[in-house]
Amino acid sequence: DVLMAAAARYRGDFLETVVLDEYPELDEWAAAVRVEMEIAAVRVLSTLVARGLETGPAEAVRPYAAQLADLAPYDDNAAELNVRTLAGTGEVAAALLYFQQYRRRLQEDMSLEVTSPSLLRLVEQISRPGVAPEILARPAAGVPVAKKPEAALAASPSPARIIGRERERARLEELLNQGARLI
Repeated sequence: DVLMAAAARYRGDFLETVVLDEYPELDEWAAAVRVEMEIAAVRVLSTLVARGLETGPAEAVRPYAAQLADLAPYDDNAAELNVRTLAGTGEVAAALLYFQQYRRRLQEDMSLEVTSPSLLRLVEQISRPGVAPEILARPAAGVPVAKKPEAALAASPSPARIIGRERERARLEELLNQGARLI
């Protein structure tokens, strides 16, 4: 599957171990690429989890839902997909615990409250005894899902451009046009 392959390729922050303090323009470029890659990863994981919940058992997308929740710790849609996945696997207590942690994180870190009506409804539903896990696993209408897997990838932002240092950039382009490789 295209989405699974894309999710597997995301390995964390772009150039996270490289220190670029002496090159602020390069650091800005790397930061922009880092953000774009993270946005694309969130989009791919969200689509993968939501589509997986629509078409198969929640257990199959559980690792992706956890990865999404880690990658987007303040996102209501990511939280909802993780709660829905956990509840869909029958782990209602884990789903409620995750929601409590999510709500506390929003409040303590950002002074915000959970505002997603579908997430709040879901938590209310799973708090009631006797609701079947397969019903809980169905994604809510408000969770954005790309219709085709390729759409989640195509909607990714274009790569960041190198900004500043026009002379150095022109030299790089000249070298690349001559067949040089960047290492």
